[in-house]
Amino acid sequence: MPQQWAALLPLVVARRVGGKARDPRFIDSGMFTVQTLAGSRAAASLLARQARGALLAACRDQYRGADGHLAHFTEVTGPFMTGDGLTTGNPEVFRFTATYQVNARPLLAAPEPRPFALALAVNGSNSRHYRAQVAGAAAGPARLDWGDGQVADIDIGSDPYVVEHEYKKLGPHTVTVTDADGNTRTVQTKPILPVEISWAMDPGSNFEGVLSASGVKPGVTVDWGDGSKPATPTVSGGKLTERHAFTSEGKRTITVTVPSWKANGFEGHTATASVTVRLPRELDVQIGYFEDDPRKVSATIRNAVVGKGLINWGD
Repeated sequence: MPQQWAALLPLVVARRVGGKARDPRFIDSGMFTVQTLAGSRAAASLLARQARGALLAACRDQYRGADGHLAHFTEVTGPFMTGDGLTTGNPEVFRFTATYQVNARPLLAAPEPRPFALALAVNGSNSRHYRAQVAGAAAGPARLDWGDGQVADIDIGSDPYVVEHEYKKLGPHTVTVTDADGNTRTVQTKPILPVEISWAMDPGSNFEGVLSASGVKPGVTVDWGDGSKPATPTVSGGKLTERHAFTSEGKRTITVTVPSWKANGFEGHTATASVTVRLPRELDVQIGYFEDDPRKVSATIRNAVVGKGLINWGD
């Protein structure tokens, strides 16, 4: 007995002395000696019975460790007092020995989760329409939960796989995809407010009009697309009305920029409208008569806007 053991009493020493793996993949059957040492015979005997009971309970409950779990406890020889050369020279040490057979089942390594990507994007300008793209998922039947109570059973074949959805109610939603191998990915939608804008020219004017927009909030800005200073209109009830006069003709893009509405989970974004601006112009119209028939006249028009027009002959 190592001399330092006497300073460690009471002590339990377990050592594998035999056995074999029935199948190294599934089960290992080992033979163990369990020795208990104490400063009195009664203490060593009690410790031996406690060690036996603990090992039996661990196997019965299939105690699980990092690499596997215990099972199938068999008592080969029960605890008995041993007096041999191991304790010679240590008369104050008493030792009990027992032999047990214990099986261990290794844990099968869990398969690595298959990495795949789930991306969401607003489909077009309507913030209710979303497109989900799944890339790298296991091929086969899968499930897509849009987070609004709508669950779609899909069959992933091509990679990437794209599917579209329309939300009936705006707001943040959690989208979850579970592929054929049970791997899941979750992503949060980032909804935007559905802004609608329109431009109406003043009657009889080709360069001044009114911008109307709905679905906006305070802090919105309007870029008129003509180099003028952006406007910050007053918003009431999610709507705005702003008048503007252009100074040059041509096509202009009016851009309405909506800030983020984080308290309600909405992302900031922009909405645009294209308008055609034409400045007032003086038309040059000359009338010509035909010599052979005074009822026939011709009109020569200059400085007109290119395109389809209207002539009123006055008759």
